Amino acid sequence: MTTTAVHDAYKVIARRFSEHSATAYADRIPQKAGTNTPVSPPYYHFFWTGGGEDNVIVGHHANLVFIVKAVAASFSDALDMCANLVTWFDDQGTQDVVTGYLTGGDSWTVTATMQETTFHQVVDTTGSTTQEYHDGFYLRLFMER
Repeated sequence: MTTTAVHDAYKVIARRFSEHSATAYADRIPQKAGTNTPVSPPYYHFFWTGGGEDNVIVGHHANLVFIVKAVAASFSDALDMCANLVTWFDDQGTQDVVTGYLTGGDSWTVTATMQETTFHQVVDTTGSTTQEYHDGFYLRLFMER
């Protein structure tokens, strides 16, 4: 069965997090059991923001952008976790490195990845005087099948 590039990109990103035993959530942050409160940091969060299969090139190519970010209770922890993101995802396609590249898709191969715009956000948590620190970047994935 042929899967879409987006489907395989989600699988590839999730697999990289699991290879490093990192707690990561795709799209939606779950609630704590029995509450309406999101789980507490630290964790990673990722989601698709745009792009898709390219129709201008003869063949099967995709150019996707995901946001990957670290969520932590302190600024320094968020920066340390974001450094992991760079190591795990930047320049990790088959054309970027000889071994250790991103794998795990059903139909698509990640040929190249790029860290793009970085961001930092501080979020006041609901009903609390604490903050969450969100640090990450736009991750571009070039894929083919």
